[in-house]
Amino acid sequence: MMVTMPTEPERYDPLPSLIELPSFLLRKLSPQRRRLAWVVGVLLVASLAAAAVLVVPQLRSDRATRQAEVDRRNAAAYAELKARYAREAQPRYGHGPAAGAREGAAALPARRALVAGLQRAVLADARERARRGELHAGYRSVTCYGFPKRLDAPAPAEDLAHATDVVECIAVARDVAPDARTTTGSVIGQPYRASLDFAHGRYAFCKIVQQPGELSIQRDPVLKVPAACGG
Repeated sequence: MMVTMPTEPERYDPLPSLIELPSFLLRKLSPQRRRLAWVVGVLLVASLAAAAVLVVPQLRSDRATRQAEVDRRNAAAYAELKARYAREAQPRYGHGPAAGAREGAAALPARRALVAGLQRAVLADARERARRGELHAGYRSVTCYGFPKRLDAPAPAEDLAHATDVVECIAVARDVAPDARTTTGSVIGQPYRASLDFAHGRYAFCKIVQQPGELSIQRDPVLKVPAACGG
């Protein structure tokens, strides 16, 4: 009669986690191979450390070089932009009738003619800039008022209290009709700043460098208005 003797079940180590895997593999090695693995590991770590010492400074240097080049290009572009803005804002000069020493109603014709001449000059300037592609086309008129704008203030030519004046002018591209928010309406166009010398019949005007649009006259200019134009 044959008797089958129970055999000892095979024993398996449980599957280790990813963190425990290196030590698990080391335990499976013979002592000699385990020592070899440790030596290889130490040499590998030392090699990585040496490579980091050599490579990391070079990477930082390369990054600093690239950043310096980016900063240089940005600075050059900004300088060119400022130079272009300065060219756009250069004063334009004109002259017309001089009120001289005349006072009161006697000075009004010359004052009105000087303002009208300023408006024509500003309109011609805006149209020329539009022709060159610097501004949008379609400017059809110019309106000027005292600066800073004041409610119920007289028109610059009618304000006999001032022999000289600083005004804002807008080369008008479009009118905005009155609505529930405003009873007077508004205009959309390119703003200018100008100084008027009624006594001597002279004026100077400058384009205000900023985005044209409704109420743009009330925003801070990108570039300070030159002193010749009342800035």
